[in-house]
Amino acid sequence: MPHVARYAAIRRPALMLAGLGLLALASCAERVRDPELDAHPESWIETASLDFHGEYVKARGLTSCASCHGADYLGGTSGISCYQCHDGPGGHPVDWALPALHGAVVDTSGAASCAACHGADYLGGWSGVSCYQCHDGPTGAHPDGWAEADQHGAFVRDNSTASCELCHGADYLGGTSGISCYQCHDGPGGHPVGWETQEQHGLAVVEISALGCRACHGEDYRGGWSEVSCYACHDGPGGHPVNWVRPGQHGNYAELYGIESCAACHGEDYLGGWTGVSCYQCHDGPNP
Repeated sequence: MPHVARYAAIRRPALMLAGLGLLALASCAERVRDPELDAHPESWIETASLDFHGEYVKARGLTSCASCHGADYLGGTSGISCYQCHDGPGGHPVDWALPALHGAVVDTSGAASCAACHGADYLGGWSGVSCYQCHDGPTGAHPDGWAEADQHGAFVRDNSTASCELCHGADYLGGTSGISCYQCHDGPGGHPVGWETQEQHGLAVVEISALGCRACHGEDYRGGWSEVSCYACHDGPGGHPVNWVRPGQHGNYAELYGIESCAACHGEDYLGGWTGVSCYQCHDGPNP
């Protein structure tokens, strides 16, 4: 028994030391962070940092985020929802869908920055959101069908070309969009190439009257937002050349082409038509 007692006495301190060693290891384990549980660096939310989470997501997508923030990105095991700061897992700020937000960014930086998430073809990329869902292409500014005259033409007519400069440049030769207004028009005024010829705008005025010209050229036809006065080439919105009222001008024209040509503007009864100018003001009838 004395031998057993002596062995127990020797073994007891050894067990105590072993226990202390285990405690020490346990305390060390508590101090060392598990990299899988503490995934983000301190600069994760600093936009100027190389570790900024926006750059990470832009380069790698959202796959790894779901493991902590949940498949719905509403918090998951992290308890932090992506929607606290963003409009969704795509990473854009709240209300990003408003043209005033993402449109302004595209105006300033161009659409190239969108390609990282939406794909080089802007059909979705890893984000799964195609720019073509709302726009007619990656320019980011225009809705579907914008190329139609009744879309962008009507917009310019009612709002001027001031907002077009943001993407198409102050000279309208392309800007960040790379699309020049001169590809289809004779300038930012929006008329087609060759509009200055009589066959173009002259016939248009004959067919639809000059009333439609006021939206751009002003109620007085002196220029409006287009800054192009009808009086620069004509004696007024009627479209006649300067000094048309002289008998030698309009009288000779009527003799050559017949007074029937006057009816398109002055009315079948020659009492004014859309011009509001009656032939009877100066004549006893439609005869020259």
